[in-house]
Amino acid sequence: MAENNSNPNFNVIREELYRNDKTDIMHDVVYREDDGSQISVVSRDYQLVPHEDAINFIARSLKELNIANEVSDIQLSNNGARLFYKITFPDYRFNAAEDVVNTAMDGDENKDELVPTITLVNSYDRSLPFALKYGAFRFVCSNGMYIGKVVQDEKIIHKYNNVNLELMQSRLVENIEKTVFGIKRNIENLNQKDGQYYFEIFMKDESIPNIYKLKMIEDMMDYVDVDMEKNKETHQIKITKYNEKQTYSAYLVFCLLTGIATHFTKSIMTEHCLQNKIAKTFMNI
Repeated sequence: MAENNSNPNFNVIREELYRNDKTDIMHDVVYREDDGSQISVVSRDYQLVPHEDAINFIARSLKELNIANEVSDIQLSNNGARLFYKITFPDYRFNAAEDVVNTAMDGDENKDELVPTITLVNSYDRSLPFALKYGAFRFVCSNGMYIGKVVQDEKIIHKYNNVNLELMQSRLVENIEKTVFGIKRNIENLNQKDGQYYFEIFMKDESIPNIYKLKMIEDMMDYVDVDMEKNKETHQIKITKYNEKQTYSAYLVFCLLTGIATHFTKSIMTEHCLQNKIAKTFMNI
């Protein structure tokens, strides 16, 4: 579960690690200054980007570029080691159903409003590179989403002399505009594609926990009737019988899956991983 303390502005201290015989093992321990709790052990060439510096960078960049924005969510996990900082851009709000009928389970068939987002991610424990994840927020269902390769994620590995935040600034406006164009194009395609193929991809993916598959089947009960069995060795659910009650689109499946990722997962890191998986399947058309 994401931690209640969403204040990322705490200092971290880094100290070299040695064996009992004083041998340098070329790793450092990282801990919080405010309570002394350990966050991680990292290699000597791992360059920390303070959460506060990362946030100040994106805020300063957007101000200099005169881009109106709103901070919509701040979450920390793993004792503050991982940061997820989400920003929306109200001036870029758009209707994805202008040129195609909205086939999702919810909303108006001629109105499907979204707003582009950037999720800034950062970590002190090697789990995440400093990155800007481009995506969108869908108003009718309050679902978030990432967009896969429509826009290449801006990403910097935490290595010595490799963290240059200013390199990202010049592409912000271009990438936000690409996000709007790319999402509209992909949603148009998904609205016109049959959903069974995408439903089956999700159900066959053994890396996805059963709890999310069962939730998906529950959400799809008006469209499909399935029988299932559990593999005794892997404990994975497998569909043994599939009956389609009524046709459904790939976009309907996509909206249900992003809904599960946004509202049903129990931690921000789980949501992040599931959103990445959904983006790779649906947002690279």
